[in-house]
Amino acid sequence: MPILSLMRFSFQRAPRESPLPDGEIGNGAARRDTNPRIAIALLATFVLQISLGWLLLGTLPRLIATNASTFREVHLQAHVEVLDEILTNSVRLAVATGDESWVARYQAHETELEAVILEIRELSDPGLDSALADRVEVVNDALVALEHRAIALVEAGDADSAHAILESQTYSDSKAEFADSVFRMHGVLSDIVDNAAARARIELVLVGVLAALVSVIAALGWWRAIAGFRRVVRDRETAREWLGTAVEASNIGIWNWRIGERRIEHNRQYMQMLGMAPGEGSSPDSLFFERLHPEDLQRKVDAVRRCHDRVDPEYDLEVRLRCADGSYRWVRSRGRVVEWDARGEPIRMTGVHIDIDDQKRVQAELEQARAAAEAASEAKSCFLANMSHELRTPLTSIIGFSDILCDDETPPDETRKGVEIISNNARHLLTLINDILDLSKIESNHVELAPVPCRPERFGKDLRTMLACVAHNKGITFEVEIERPNANVVVLDQVRVRQILLNLASNAVKFTSEGGVRVVISCRPDDTGRAAFVVQVHDTGIGMDEGCLSRIFRPFIQGEVSSTRRFGGTGLGLSISNGLAQMMGGGIEALSEPGHGSSFTLTIPLESDQFEMRQDSPPPSESPGSPDALAQRPDLTGARILLIEDGPDNQRLIQTFLQRDGATVVIASDGRAGVDVIEAVRDDDDAFDLVLMDMQMPVLDGYGATRRLRASGFAHPIIALTAYATSGDRARCLEAGCDDFLTKPISRADLARSCADWIRKRRQRAARAA
Repeated sequence: MPILSLMRFSFQRAPRESPLPDGEIGNGAARRDTNPRIAIALLATFVLQISLGWLLLGTLPRLIATNASTFREVHLQAHVEVLDEILTNSVRLAVATGDESWVARYQAHETELEAVILEIRELSDPGLDSALADRVEVVNDALVALEHRAIALVEAGDADSAHAILESQTYSDSKAEFADSVFRMHGVLSDIVDNAAARARIELVLVGVLAALVSVIAALGWWRAIAGFRRVVRDRETAREWLGTAVEASNIGIWNWRIGERRIEHNRQYMQMLGMAPGEGSSPDSLFFERLHPEDLQRKVDAVRRCHDRVDPEYDLEVRLRCADGSYRWVRSRGRVVEWDARGEPIRMTGVHIDIDDQKRVQAELEQARAAAEAASEAKSCFLANMSHELRTPLTSIIGFSDILCDDETPPDETRKGVEIISNNARHLLTLINDILDLSKIESNHVELAPVPCRPERFGKDLRTMLACVAHNKGITFEVEIERPNANVVVLDQVRVRQILLNLASNAVKFTSEGGVRVVISCRPDDTGRAAFVVQVHDTGIGMDEGCLSRIFRPFIQGEVSSTRRFGGTGLGLSISNGLAQMMGGGIEALSEPGHGSSFTLTIPLESDQFEMRQDSPPPSESPGSPDALAQRPDLTGARILLIEDGPDNQRLIQTFLQRDGATVVIASDGRAGVDVIEAVRDDDDAFDLVLMDMQMPVLDGYGATRRLRASGFAHPIIALTAYATSGDRARCLEAGCDDFLTKPISRADLARSCADWIRKRRQRAARAA
């Protein structure tokens, strides 16, 4: 493991400077004894001095230079191990997050690693096996190739394949081989350092002994030796500083466990990782294990024990450590025993903690996203299956009864019944489509509310009109209760409120086979004391359990899977209703028990200017979409209408509607033809009272035709007909010059009413002008 070698080097103590030996120079005897033998001895001493000086001036500098180079190799070796760990972390984070900054960091350190390996080869002592350096370079190239491939897959959007490469056996084997080669190289270099240090000590001792006899030359030699050795120590301290900087940049927590002393030392990054004060340099080993998450403690203890028993050379685990604030942080814990006693018992163990909390969080987010995607895919499949059933069922009736009606032998009573069935199924299809479009509008916040004054009893009357007969046919009761009738006037979007109430009440009727449905409509304070419009729908139907209640407001979901087949529907109604209620500041709550029915409560808060209690106020006017208003169609006798529509079926349908209400209809098949018809009767101001303009047509669409007519001075009303139904589409039609906007499928009552209103306005303007 490369980083462990780095830690072992960082914890080694700098060699102490040996004290200089004391000695005396004994040339005073020569002055007292002039015996020729002494002179010879002095001559011999002089020769010895010259020889020692030559030794100090020649051999010792080379030894110091050799030691300095060796220490430089050790520093570079440790640098290789740090860079290897940084590269591994960078490529893993690049794969996990897809962040390009990690790729850039990887590329920068990759170049640095290649340069360091090359420098090691250039500075290597002859004692270093060159095959080891060659192997390190070859394995490093293989690792870089795999990591480049993983980065390329991430940039191509295939993070799963990139992750598979980093978790593959090939990558793991290459990492292990690289670590082993670096570790062996470090061992060789350590032997070189030890041998060099031994030689240095022997030579320095010899120099000290000889210096006692030859003071001047020995003092000079020691001075140079000490100066050189101090340079070596400074170089080693500089190397340590560089290594510390590299470790700090990699944000790796390092720990050193002195097993016999039951004490653990750790670096500043280790403390910062856990949010502790940097000054705490050591702690009892019991605290080390107490910080482990209870679920990870046994795994860590077992892994450490296997290392102590020499079953495994090292361990590598992902565990959670408790920080100073009580939270837990994910780290990658790696360690090995680095020192044994004579009996084979472990003395010292060292390792690292690499912060992988962000990586774990990204993995969790990716897992949640994958689960959400799978759930969405499953919901989509269920929705498509439901919609296939819901759409094909009415289409079967429409197509089948259309074929029957085409048969000349069909009796009149069966013909009328077939027409009713086709109409009912067509309206059912329209309801399905409207549900889907409403959900899309709600999710994109494109629903526009139109609040108007209304009375709550109006909603009750509408519910009775639409659902009482359905409930009676099922053999159940349907009751509507109004608290304080004719006393309250509220300001609400009555179209959307009616849509919510109809959905809640029709669901109650649908899922109730015995008993009945009771609807209570009231205006009363909510939980905060503010006035609110409240509707409660109670039924005695099949009910739901808690699991179903937690899902019913999700799109495309019904209480049970079997409900789709048994009762039909898209599973959108409650989701749409709840979305509309929330847009009005309220919501829907549900209570239910299997076999004992359900209760739904709609609550819409009201501001003070949206609520008034009155006893004698006249009822608000009916909205254009209410059932009573739809039942009254105006008389269009004498009206002259130009219909510009490209669809033959729509031409015939709209023409029939208008003619049965008394109007005369002229048809043009596209926008250019319609403009030509208007141009042909320009001099006759009464040729047409109104233009119905389809907005999607070939040759010239309705927008272009309307702009041309307005540019030519045509001032008669133009009503747009379109299958697009959003507020943006309406604004686009009005911007082109249209006076009104009707959506397809066309309602006969809405069409007649709109035509009558605009014809009346046009004739009133003409009368005032006359």
